[in-house]
Amino acid sequence: MSRRVVERYTCATRRSANALLGVLLISLAVDTNGIEGMALEVERLVGSGWHADALSVQIAMDQKSAARPRMSVGLGALNLLGVELRDLHLVCPRGVLSDTGLECPRGRLSFAAKSNTDLVVPVDLLLAPDRFHLHLHSSDGRGAAFDAKAQGHGGVWRASSIYRLHDPGAIAALLRALFDNRAPAVEEGQAELELDVSGSDAVTQGKLSLRLLELSLSDSSGLNAGERVSLALNIEFRGDESSIWEFEASLSLQGGGVFVAPWFIAADPQPVSADFRGRFDTAAMSLALDTVSVRHPGVLEASGGVTLSFTQSGVQIDALKVDMPRHRVRPIHHSYLAPWFLAKALGDFEADGSISLALDWRRDGSSRMALDLDGLYVLDAESRFALNALSGVLRWGRGRPVEPTRLQWDALELYAFELGATALEGELHDTRFTLSEPFTLPMLDGVIEVVDLDVEQVFSSQASWRFAGSLGPVSMPGVSRTLGWPEFSGTVSATIPDAQYSNGRLSLGGDVEIEAFDGRIVVSGLQLEDPFGLVPRLRADVSLSEVSLGLLTDTFSFGTIEGRLEGRVDDLVLEDWQPRSFDARFGTPEDDPSKHRISQRAVKSLAEIGGAGKVLSSTLLRLFNEFSYARLGLSCRLERGVCHMGGVEPAPNGYYIVKGGGFIPRIDIIGFNERVDWNTLVDRLEGATSLPGPIVK
Repeated sequence: MSRRVVERYTCATRRSANALLGVLLISLAVDTNGIEGMALEVERLVGSGWHADALSVQIAMDQKSAARPRMSVGLGALNLLGVELRDLHLVCPRGVLSDTGLECPRGRLSFAAKSNTDLVVPVDLLLAPDRFHLHLHSSDGRGAAFDAKAQGHGGVWRASSIYRLHDPGAIAALLRALFDNRAPAVEEGQAELELDVSGSDAVTQGKLSLRLLELSLSDSSGLNAGERVSLALNIEFRGDESSIWEFEASLSLQGGGVFVAPWFIAADPQPVSADFRGRFDTAAMSLALDTVSVRHPGVLEASGGVTLSFTQSGVQIDALKVDMPRHRVRPIHHSYLAPWFLAKALGDFEADGSISLALDWRRDGSSRMALDLDGLYVLDAESRFALNALSGVLRWGRGRPVEPTRLQWDALELYAFELGATALEGELHDTRFTLSEPFTLPMLDGVIEVVDLDVEQVFSSQASWRFAGSLGPVSMPGVSRTLGWPEFSGTVSATIPDAQYSNGRLSLGGDVEIEAFDGRIVVSGLQLEDPFGLVPRLRADVSLSEVSLGLLTDTFSFGTIEGRLEGRVDDLVLEDWQPRSFDARFGTPEDDPSKHRISQRAVKSLAEIGGAGKVLSSTLLRLFNEFSYARLGLSCRLERGVCHMGGVEPAPNGYYIVKGGGFIPRIDIIGFNERVDWNTLVDRLEGATSLPGPIVK
């Protein structure tokens, strides 16, 4: 009578696979008479860079021939260098069992990757105490072929494999199996992967080669793609029983282009290549690229190194070294800098000149950087700023003495204003830049003096700075011509005790004083948000005092008004330099001793602004070219595109723009529209300053 005896071994081990093989063969070496089957279970196997869970071996003895058992091996999961295969199952329907080992000819290996598709691969297997042989091979007849061999004898083994994918559908199927819904879509191309590994108890050396030929693919986000990419990757690695692997690698983009947002790198006309040599520590999960050299023909050549740590929160840079000899800026800017600036909404601009860079940075240690600039120019596409012939040395350091930073340039343009040549010197230490001594910037016929400049978080998107200085007297005619205004008389000057820029906002601590039209204009509380962005926003309060209406009206084709003017513009807001809201009031000062006269032309202009205003005058109106008035004034509170208007005082059904008084002839001007569309009002102002001379009948 046959006995149904199942011998079961359950263990958890961190030892090598050889230990498991030994247990299995010892089990097979026992007397199998009367035994229907055996089972072996292992909870987890852990190796360098891999681990396997839920291993089970089932052997069913053939009652007619104990030397031909049916064997099945199951594995819950295998994780190899981050790639996980699930539900592996090996079936040997024609197993051969002897005292020399176990053979599994024409077996079947099935597994599932991150997709739900089961993959089945034919396998030939030999397991013996002193040797083993494994052969996996598969071809789907549609362009995908896989062949892998592994053999060992006397503790020395070798494994090699080649995977050919000559059909886009086969490449897509493999990517879906490995990455599930994160797999990119493949349109065309071919791929080949070769691996050759040899060693003794542990892997000691190996080679990996990946070749892509005219591969076109893209992910679902559209942020990563390749167009007819021809690429070669070669890696040689070696290691021992420790956790450290040394390697050398070369990567060459030989054709097509790769888009990794926001950059597009193309092999045109020469290959883009990089060489690496380094170490990977599987215990510390750190990667040290001791030497890196990059060659992008016609753009840049650089060398250096980098150390990375892999943590649960992501990848961390621990050290970085870059050496780039003198290069022209334009190709570097076009290929690398401009896409990044656009992606960060920092604007579109052109740049040229030459630079060289030497950087030695360590996260927790002393660091230094030397950047040399020669003839650099920067031109903003929106004409908001331009920098011409910037030259000098920029020196940065941390944890060690820092050499001075010295920069000079021939010209700087900010919007419409041209600032002349200057030079500055300062110290750039850690994340802070401090000015060593004051410097001046020529501006038209005056100067801007910067006596203090302090920049925090220099290399961060959250950089902030503050400065103190002054604006020397600059003639208003020059300012007017620069801004395309009618020519004003007078000067503009400012004392700036504390200007600060932080989080995209420029705040002016002092007042800007303008001496113009024999009066005084003061701009206070000035703030400029996103000055170089798509929609700059300005906030300020403006006050006027003792302004000569005669000089002001003579500047425009408005007519002549004699007298003085005062007023305020509170809570002024400009967006993209267009008014969005404010509360403005202008009028004749109290107890103004000056002569109050207004011409016929000015009467018509004010009536035009008032919106079909009604002119009331003495019966002698038609006999005189100018008239007297007691007070004049106009107010506008702009909200949501509508101007709420008023004058010096209420009038029947409206408001007085001009209140008559004094000697004959006198005149009143009344406005009736208390709510006026802002664009309509602007049109009226433009019309009032371009009216032909009035004809009074």
